[in-house]
Amino acid sequence: MLFYIGLMFLLLVLAFLENKKVVYRTRHYCFTNKQIISGCALLLVLFMAVLRSKNVGGDLINYERTFQYWRTLSFSELFRIKNSDLGFVLFNWGIGKIFPSVYALMIGQACIVLGLVFIVLKKYSFNVSFSLFLFLCIGRLGGLLSGIRQELAIAVLFCSISYIEQKKWKEFLISCILAASFHSTAIVGAIMYWFGYKKYDRGLFFKYILFGIGVILLTVIGIPFIVSLYNVNDYSQLIVNGTGINLLLFRSAILFLCIILLKVNGESSKENLLFVKIYSIGCIIQILAIGFSLLTRLTTYFCVIIVILLPN
Repeated sequence: MLFYIGLMFLLLVLAFLENKKVVYRTRHYCFTNKQIISGCALLLVLFMAVLRSKNVGGDLINYERTFQYWRTLSFSELFRIKNSDLGFVLFNWGIGKIFPSVYALMIGQACIVLGLVFIVLKKYSFNVSFSLFLFLCIGRLGGLLSGIRQELAIAVLFCSISYIEQKKWKEFLISCILAASFHSTAIVGAIMYWFGYKKYDRGLFFKYILFGIGVILLTVIGIPFIVSLYNVNDYSQLIVNGTGINLLLFRSAILFLCIILLKVNGESSKENLLFVKIYSIGCIIQILAIGFSLLTRLTTYFCVIIVILLPN
């Protein structure tokens, strides 16, 4: 544990250094302080994710079993696999055909996830190192070490935010389908586009309130009935309700704090308003999670945007 705490502390140091506006020039190239420091932060997080024992990560033992099995199959046999998302099966098969060790799967997942996240942070975040620090703090370190499937889906959706900004709905839809091929829950990300491109005004604000009230009613009345019909695996059959209230209060407080800070600082840019709307979707879904705690997994696709919004 002290090892990870030490690395997180180094990320905070890098975040502080990244704020210094310095330009380094060579004979042929020019580098900014932000480029160098953010690159170091990325390597540090990558180091944290891949240079570890395969015993670190609760679900990794299950991923190793499927990885070793799927890599032995022919390409046509992959499409007959049931109860697994096809994109993730192909991902395992492709890596397994080249590298037989599960470490290759760990490294491949970490490089893809962090690479996609870094691309988005470089474009939108005021402080990339601090954003990476927040990315780990909101639970994504555990995801990198254990939840391989959903982390890939989260990263793909996270990287598609620019399509909402540019109003490229076809590209965004393809991204949602790709993300869902790794983890089927990612299809919920499709509602990002509908909320994202709407112009922010008072009318939209009241629509959010009405939608939130509807969600609360659904949580109280509809969720227990819906869950009773949802029988996929052992843990999803359990109706766990009444939890997640503290998480809802925390996320709501962060949302209002960001709105206030953006208004006070006059930083209500088009991108930041988009991030606020995406994050608020996660807060609304968290209301549903009070009725069925497994839905908290869906909020991650939206609430991960806080790693950009908060530094900005």
